[in-house]
Amino acid sequence: MVRDTNKKIHRRQTLLQENEFLKRSLKALQIEHGLLVSKHHQLEIEDSVLKEKLSNFGIRDLFKNMGFFGMGIAFDCYVGRNYGIAALVAMISCMLLMFFSVYDSFRKTQVENKEKV
Repeated sequence: MVRDTNKKIHRRQTLLQENEFLKRSLKALQIEHGLLVSKHHQLEIEDSVLKEKLSNFGIRDLFKNMGFFGMGIAFDCYVGRNYGIAALVAMISCMLLMFFSVYDSFRKTQVENKEKV
């Protein structure tokens, strides 16, 4: 029996070629995974910041703005030569501002079931 040499024989890639192909595809998948992990981490950070801002946004900002408003009233009373009222309103406003500034700087919420990276 004579073999036809013109026929193309479909052979499986050699093991070295297949190994190189798998290495390249693994490297590409690792790079893609790294990019997705960093993007996910960035989104988690933004999400936790937004949750913190919305946690008690109304009450905290209301009292801080009342403190600033009170400082304006105290300045107006000082210009109008009502020094006693100006001092009283300024002290109350300063106490409000200090309390909520300290509250903001020490209050930290943890995101539930999240690990810090």
